[in-house]
Amino acid sequence: FGSHALFHSAIFAGNAMFPAAEISGEARFFHARISGRADYTEARFGDDAIFDDVYFGGRALFQNAKFATKARFDDAVFRGRALFSDTTNVMVGAVKFRWPG
Repeated sequence: FGSHALFHSAIFAGNAMFPAAEISGEARFFHARISGRADYTEARFGDDAIFDDVYFGGRALFQNAKFATKARFDDAVFRGRALFSDTTNVMVGAVKFRWPG
């Protein structure tokens, strides 16, 4: 993405695959719903990455993701595993982990 990536109220009925994606501007996933796996492994975010009120239905993979400024996950819901390894600038507010069952 040469500029911003905006996914306001987006619905991903299956997986949302963004491995090694490069977003030079701001990335917003406000009120998005991802039913399957969300893969942001080795993604590069050049500006703020906002995942407020996002529902992650499956695994959420952020291994080796690079956030130039901040990654925000206010009111995000994770139903599966959330993997944040080798990441920086991650801010979390009121995150909910809801396990199946």
